[in-house]
Amino acid sequence: MKVNEIMTTQLVSAHPDTVVTKVSELFENNTFHHLPVLDENDVCLGVISKSDYYIIQDQMTKICKERAERSNQLLWRSLLASEIMTSPIISLDSGADISQAVDIFLQNQVHSIIITEENKCIGIVTTFDVIKTLQ
Repeated sequence: MKVNEIMTTQLVSAHPDTVVTKVSELFENNTFHHLPVLDENDVCLGVISKSDYYIIQDQMTKICKERAERSNQLLWRSLLASEIMTSPIISLDSGADISQAVDIFLQNQVHSIIITEENKCIGIVTTFDVIKTLQ
């Protein structure tokens, strides 16, 4: 089976200059856990995971517990997606076998892989997508 058979193609993405308040809204209003950061040519520059987003939020909350929500909003308005994304990305060509994705998940301890064609992001595969194929 190929990764293009199980990948998510209806991507929600951010631009490197997207303010993190928008990233916050995207995570709060959707069920996905990985947000690709794409340039104007649909090249993926990085990924923001919901886990990483929550870790940053948690660290700021510990610093200013009394004013956590307000402080977090001020912080989010001052940061861009490019400043909190994980980069470089891990990617696979759309014709790669799922076994290659599994090897990447295990070797790199990541939970998402960007799927590309001619260097353009066309989808994402997560560990959850692989697990769903086992049903």
